[in-house]
Amino acid sequence: MDSMLTSVEEQLGLFADMVKSACGLSLWCFGLAKQLYSCTSVTEKEFRLFLEVGQCLDYAIAHAAESSTPIMMSDPIGMLWVAEYVRHNADTGYIILLGPVFDVTTSPQTLNDHLRGMNLSVSLTSTISEKLNQVPVLSLPTLHQYIKMLHSIIYKEDLDIGNIRLQSRSKVILEEKSAASWDPDRARLLEAEILQRIRTGNVYDHESTSNLQRFADKNFYGLGEPLRENKNTAIIFTALCARAAMDGGLAPHIAKQLEVQYVRAIEQCTDLGLLQVNGTMVEDFTRRVHECRAKPALSPAIQECCAYVQNHVTDAISVENIANTVGYTAYYLTKKFYRETGQRLTDYINRAKIAYACTLLIGIDYGIAV
Repeated sequence: MDSMLTSVEEQLGLFADMVKSACGLSLWCFGLAKQLYSCTSVTEKEFRLFLEVGQCLDYAIAHAAESSTPIMMSDPIGMLWVAEYVRHNADTGYIILLGPVFDVTTSPQTLNDHLRGMNLSVSLTSTISEKLNQVPVLSLPTLHQYIKMLHSIIYKEDLDIGNIRLQSRSKVILEEKSAASWDPDRARLLEAEILQRIRTGNVYDHESTSNLQRFADKNFYGLGEPLRENKNTAIIFTALCARAAMDGGLAPHIAKQLEVQYVRAIEQCTDLGLLQVNGTMVEDFTRRVHECRAKPALSPAIQECCAYVQNHVTDAISVENIANTVGYTAYYLTKKFYRETGQRLTDYINRAKIAYACTLLIGIDYGIAV
């Protein structure tokens, strides 16, 4: 091995010790023939089972070398794994896996239900159930920081979180299982694809838009007929979309204001209306992230101006009131707003009010139709 690779391996060893000590996260090293070179997990045998059953290791080996960006994957019980490819030479390399980790706390009952569905022996099910208590629970932002550190060690470059690839299993899952039976693994993957689209401002991804229709469908979720449950799910999804938009660069005050608007629209919906509101919401957040990435940053005064409009969208808004808030004359503010945004302030106010009205009308119209 060359000196650079030796240096990478030394740093990976230090990184493995650090994350193990800091949060209990394990590091695995596999050859491309699935031979295990090293592992810091004390439950290697049990957790490797999930890598095999969930085909995460197979997927990582098949796809990791396609790009110098990490892959995030999910196994049958919802544990997350991250794979990075370390190239040895033009033809060989190995796979570094980080995991397993939960991004949310999962109840023991839910985990046991998943295990029973895997048709394992009683003794193995009992053993794994105990070992799952040792799996760390990390928020996605925290996990993202560890992924960035791992990527920096291997490739000596900063990683844009938006470039993390997601295990593309939704097509297979949707074909293998009927839409009437809810699978949390399927829902998690589709949710991750949609949130990644928002986070990157990808306005061209039409496939995830079609997946959204199934993601939001009450039959896909298997929640049954209670409208309240469907609304609660939609509200949680709205909060996740707002967070993804903020991760993508959308100003927090705008993201939170949109979240409030869409929650209000959801509360006025019937089941069919939820599909439309969710679709509109994803497109709205995605478009706004795309625009804020494509345009140069606005000055603090104009950002404050936009925030005022969004926060008072249901009130009577005048240019004079906004100017007083930001400390400019109305004349200077309108000129400055047009110079930075390319649109008149009065047009921006009107468009904000129309957009808000549309979110309400979507829910009201569908509620009447049904």
